[in-house]
Amino acid sequence: MSIRRNKHCLNVVALAIIACAVSPVTKAAADARFVTFTVGGSATEPTDINAKSVVTGMFSSFAPTGFVRKLNGKIKTFSAPGDVGGTFPSSINKKRAITGWYVAQGKGRKLKKGFLRDSDGTFATFGIDGANVYPRFIAADGTIIGMYTKGARTEAGFVRSTDGTITTFSCPDGYTTVSSGNDSGAATGVCSDGAFIRTLDGTFTFFGTVAPSSINQAGRGDRNHWEFGNAGFCAYTGWHDHRICARR
Repeated sequence: MSIRRNKHCLNVVALAIIACAVSPVTKAAADARFVTFTVGGSATEPTDINAKSVVTGMFSSFAPTGFVRKLNGKIKTFSAPGDVGGTFPSSINKKRAITGWYVAQGKGRKLKKGFLRDSDGTFATFGIDGANVYPRFIAADGTIIGMYTKGARTEAGFVRSTDGTITTFSCPDGYTTVSSGNDSGAATGVCSDGAFIRTLDGTFTFFGTVAPSSINQAGRGDRNHWEFGNAGFCAYTGWHDHRICARR
């Protein structure tokens, strides 16, 4: 009988500890809320959120225009210099620098060029030998990772360093689609050899057959791309809806 009572007491204590451990999480879940917004009353497409819950994306009533939304709800809109058909932000880093692409007038035809917008609104634009350029990710130090297409047969990746130097790369089979990168300068994407991770030194690692859409600091690719800010806010990236949510 004494042993049974002791076991019972131990069970009660264990349940009390679990209850204490769970209740703060339950309260946080109960306090969670979603904030929705649109920009300019138009269709709004958020594309990325940084660790401070600053959001970037685009909105459009005609040609897409970029925006940046701070945690306090203040929104600034912008277009890349030389934009003749839309500005498409794709990534924002912790310093609120934004990269993406815009439609520029090339020689006899329109081209997509890359841009870098600093937090003070200063722009730098760049291209690659008459190709369409699609930046996908900007690292904390301003390094930009992306891809470019040229004609019907060329699809390759690039890394733009902070001094503006662009290094291009391709999978062994030549066909390379880049979807994201990380702060270490690694890129991820897919080619005919499968999904890949390419480190900054040029080393490729291949895995699986699905196209990853993000890569974390440990170098692991993730098919389902959700970005989580360190302040406890979250937002999904992608083209599933015209709004974004921030959770507290």
